[in-house]
Amino acid sequence: MGRPSQTTTTQAMPAFQEQFLSGTVLPFATNISQQEFTPYTGEMVAGVSPLSMGAQEQFGQIADIANMTPQDFAAMTEANMNPFQSQVIDAALARSQRERDIARTGEMADITRAGAFGNERRGVYEGERQAAFELGQNEMIANLMSQGYSQAQAQTMAQLGARQGAAGQAAAGMMQLGNLEQLTAQAGLDAQMQEFMRQQQFPLQQLGALVSAASGIPSGYATTTESRRPGTVDYLNALASAGQAAATFSDRRLKANVQKIGERDGIAFYSWDWSEKAIELGAENHPTKGVIAQELAKIHPDLVVTGPHGFQMVNYIGLQERL
Repeated sequence: MGRPSQTTTTQAMPAFQEQFLSGTVLPFATNISQQEFTPYTGEMVAGVSPLSMGAQEQFGQIADIANMTPQDFAAMTEANMNPFQSQVIDAALARSQRERDIARTGEMADITRAGAFGNERRGVYEGERQAAFELGQNEMIANLMSQGYSQAQAQTMAQLGARQGAAGQAAAGMMQLGNLEQLTAQAGLDAQMQEFMRQQQFPLQQLGALVSAASGIPSGYATTTESRRPGTVDYLNALASAGQAAATFSDRRLKANVQKIGERDGIAFYSWDWSEKAIELGAENHPTKGVIAQELAKIHPDLVVTGPHGFQMVNYIGLQERL
């Protein structure tokens, strides 16, 4: 039975590629590696916008309102009370006084026509009428003052709230505009830095293009193919590289159709088929090329062991190390 042929393919670097690598790519890479580090000297962080800094004044106004003393609040309330005093209370008093004068004139006319009182009793009557008038007037003044002060307080609170709201809105608007201005400035700085980085990376991009050109060899170029028949060492290497256990079935009594396929260092190599007994023991998973345990035991007895089933087994990994 003949041995199957084995094909080996090798690929060598073409001369023009080797010259391109040594004459162009490597000098270019060496030149890049010898360049000194170039630090970026431009600004990296945009400063705070003057608009944002201007918002500090608005926040100060809010703080001033929040820190008003009771005296400040009272003075502001009194200022709001003054228009009510002049327009409402004083006007109401003047109108009340005119009505009292009209009433008194009518009363005096009635008394005179009737001749009802003498001078003494008349004075008492007028005093009582005046006292009643003043009492009613004082009650009116008290009610108006209370109403006016409540309105003045409410107006003061509304004015303070409006001032705080306006200052807060102004501060927020200035902060928003300031942030936008700062972001715009930062974008400009980032663009400058990115352009600097692009310049620094450009030589590496050129090197990458050269390396790609050097490695782009057409498929099959400078390739050689060799066909040969495998030898015994090839079989042995295949057995060892397949990761076989240290003890592998190789007893002559378990083999059928045994044929010699080669020899190395006095060790004969064979191919075979497993017998029914071997298959019964699980040998169908073991290789069908190798040595015969009984023959190897005469030369390298330490590489042959007898298993619990009574058949001899070979350590192919140890055998590969010997050859």
